[in-house]
Amino acid sequence: MADILENWINDANAYELLNTYRIEQQELYPFVNKSEDFYISLLNRMFFTMRNRKQTSEDKKERLLRIVTGLLIYSEETTASNFNGVNRNNNLLYIAAIYYLCEYNALSQLFMWRAKGYEFENESAQLLYSIMAGSEKYANKENELCLLLKEYMLTGNEGALNAIDDRLREKIEHNVYLGLDDFFDTQVVVWVLKRFRESNLWKILIPHGGKEIWGEYIAYSVKNHIYTLLPSQEDAISKGLLDYTRSFSLKMPTSAGKTFLTELLVFQELKNNPDAKILYLAPLRSLSRELKERYGRLSYEFNFDFRAAYGGCTTSAEEETIENAKLLIATPETFTTLEDTIDDLTEGYTLVVCDEGQLLEDRSRGVNYELLLTRLKRNEHVRFLFISAIIPNISDINRWLGGAVGEVGNSTYRPCKIRFALAMEADGHIVVQYANDAIDDWSVKVNDFLNDRQAKQVGTTQRSLSCALSLKAMEAGPVMLYCSMKDGPRGCVKHAEELLNMLGESVFKNPFSFVQDVDWLSKVAEYCAYQFGDDYRLTQCVKKGFAYHHGQMPQDIRELIETAIAKKSLQLVVCTKTLSEGINMPIKTAVLANITNPTDGTFKNTLELRDLKNIVGRVGRAGKESYGLILLPIKGKNTEPLERVIRVIKNEANVERANGALYYIVQQIRNNGLVTDEDINAFLESEGVAEQIDTLINLNKDDTELIDINLDNIIEDSLAYYLGDKETKKEVKKIFTIRYEHLRNTLSNDEYDKYLHIGLTLADYEVLKRLFADKTTDDFEIHGPVDVSWIHLMIETVYALESVKHDLTYISKSKPLFGIHKDLTLAERILTCWICGKQYVEIAAECGCSIEQAALYVDFIQRIIAVKAQAIVSYIEETYQIESTLMQLWPDMVKRGVSDKKALWIIDSGLGDRVVVNMLASYFDGYNLYEDDKAIFLHVITHSAAIDKYVMESPIPVLLKERWKQYVRSND
Repeated sequence: MADILENWINDANAYELLNTYRIEQQELYPFVNKSEDFYISLLNRMFFTMRNRKQTSEDKKERLLRIVTGLLIYSEETTASNFNGVNRNNNLLYIAAIYYLCEYNALSQLFMWRAKGYEFENESAQLLYSIMAGSEKYANKENELCLLLKEYMLTGNEGALNAIDDRLREKIEHNVYLGLDDFFDTQVVVWVLKRFRESNLWKILIPHGGKEIWGEYIAYSVKNHIYTLLPSQEDAISKGLLDYTRSFSLKMPTSAGKTFLTELLVFQELKNNPDAKILYLAPLRSLSRELKERYGRLSYEFNFDFRAAYGGCTTSAEEETIENAKLLIATPETFTTLEDTIDDLTEGYTLVVCDEGQLLEDRSRGVNYELLLTRLKRNEHVRFLFISAIIPNISDINRWLGGAVGEVGNSTYRPCKIRFALAMEADGHIVVQYANDAIDDWSVKVNDFLNDRQAKQVGTTQRSLSCALSLKAMEAGPVMLYCSMKDGPRGCVKHAEELLNMLGESVFKNPFSFVQDVDWLSKVAEYCAYQFGDDYRLTQCVKKGFAYHHGQMPQDIRELIETAIAKKSLQLVVCTKTLSEGINMPIKTAVLANITNPTDGTFKNTLELRDLKNIVGRVGRAGKESYGLILLPIKGKNTEPLERVIRVIKNEANVERANGALYYIVQQIRNNGLVTDEDINAFLESEGVAEQIDTLINLNKDDTELIDINLDNIIEDSLAYYLGDKETKKEVKKIFTIRYEHLRNTLSNDEYDKYLHIGLTLADYEVLKRLFADKTTDDFEIHGPVDVSWIHLMIETVYALESVKHDLTYISKSKPLFGIHKDLTLAERILTCWICGKQYVEIAAECGCSIEQAALYVDFIQRIIAVKAQAIVSYIEETYQIESTLMQLWPDMVKRGVSDKKALWIIDSGLGDRVVVNMLASYFDGYNLYEDDKAIFLHVITHSAAIDKYVMESPIPVLLKERWKQYVRSND
């Protein structure tokens, strides 16, 4: 019978997969006609496994997780209706209990919440529900045991838990049961309560600060249904997360609880230290946006000031508010820019959180991140929390930051299982093979994953196969179609176009039919149409219920798409790694359309293992899905992608060590055989590294004069020097010495202070000196934000800068942008339209370019032109002693896309939508009111019924009106 039961469990696993993806059954599994016998056998095995004292804890977990595979089919939405005689909600209780006992808290809670509308009848079942769901539902209904649980969670009073134990013990000793269900539930709750005692918040947190520190936070967690910690979280705390003095690192798989642990540390820092200031470095804009929302809620709950500053962010922040913020969330690039405008910015921070630490290896952003940490670690009073899910040598990074051996939370625990399947074409059929849990063999083979009509949509390309699989996979839940690049036939844009074409044939379900929040999606579609027009590709996609996402999209559009995914308003998203890294998405299936490395230009090599591991971790989010599926389509005979993906999922891949981007530069210098100072310096400048090294030298706070800087201290603080062998250390020292000597030979001590104040690279500074050598103050007159002569001067100057020329060597690969960079008259017209407040569709119509060109160039305006313009203005002001308020404000107007001082005031006060901001500023056109009184002006616009009516009756998208109302309420 045991062998039969094992076979039936295997069949149940296959049955669940096929039904979840709505695949037509090709055979009748034996257990289906004996479903009651199967169910009773599963419960018997569950009961006896739990009572078996001879089995080890790990053996019990393995056996229980096998049992739950069989139990799932009686409660899953796609299979439960096929079986009679089983109480679906009681079964959910047993599934949740198994997951809880096996330390899968998030899955346990997920299944309990599926039963939240059901009324469990006996007190033991109600207590089980309360513990695993993190709910006060039955405490509010006067269940005595649940009231005691509530008392414990709010006070930490051990007596309440002891009283529960006494009540259950008495019940068992006297056999006082309401029936068989009550008997079974009581045995289960005793086992669950035992684990709860060991892993609840009070048990874990109190040894690290007491009730006076943690009581408030535990109450907040209880309100958010968090009663217990994950094993990975317990491990990190036991290793010293809440007690370290200099640096601690977290290495955990995606969704293993890093975010909650970081939140704990932030709360502890603010609670323990009245002078605490926290810098949260989030290298990805999508991650920064997510953190902004999360810590916005936390700051409201615990009453502390926080600010977010990241590239493309629609809101502004004045220097004073950034300096006074208890928590600043910023990308490394944005923080480095802020350093140029706020003196001694790095000095006040007591805790620095370094998220997505593997980006230290990123060829384009890694040097900036690495050297920023090098500067920050020179402050002895600052602590670090370094986070990465994938760096294998994270202990090395932690010791570099000052941590002790062992101060690393290194866990392989994954709270949600990842499954793997391979798809290929065979004789006109789309065959999908599902791997077993160990991913060492195939357990289920489906010969017709797509029906005949759907299979005919698959052409000769990998793209068409990937798109067809993605549309079919929507049957199981939200889908991420990953592409390693934006442009070209392998890019996410072309995949979006292929999806539109397939949906036009009406053989796949429309993604819109799966949308859970139709109202939100309709608002997003309206906003896209307003910005881009009805005929634009993205607008069409959103109206169909899916979208694409890449790094060159406008930030507000990216954030809307990210929010729509979180709200399950989009069932399918096509994306590059800008979305597949760093943020939490409720994704059931990830279809890997291509995993080629776009940086080598050959499209033959696959992504580095660290990147692949990060992408794989996006599926099956804890608390959202019971498991995630990686679906790999393969056309042709190349099996390398298959082998690499399997190694990553099985955690057998030897992921590349993190040595930092500067270390990589040293290797490149060696590999290219560069020896002379001139050749090495030219290489550093061509790679964009010289600027970062100069910054590190320039921000040395021990000395104020260039000639006296102690270079050895700076060099030895770098990661490349710390990790390098003898030869590498020599090369690092040589690189820094070359740049230092270049600075000294180029600048006098008198000129050095001016150069530092301007905030340009040395090469750019030299360009400005040459360009402006023969100019006078008359050449820098500005008569308005869209003064034609001024805009021409700024565009001409920006494009002459060496750093911009370097950026253009990469940007010019984008064909839509290439045309604009060759026609600076067009660039000036687009910039003018942007400052005037026009939308992308209007800019395209007025300038005679495509909407794609308009959107891409506005991104260039915000990232490059606005930043360089700020430095150019500083140079002009200091060199020619010009004082002009308009000139000072102009770079910020460029970045925000506004043309009025009052518009900048509104943005600074928290309203980020430039559409409404420009409307409000124009409302006062012709009236010389409140020109110098910001406070009165802001009070008027937020308390005037006439202005509110003006905004609410204007023909703008509903989303903008809702944000306006939210802004008004926040200033009431």
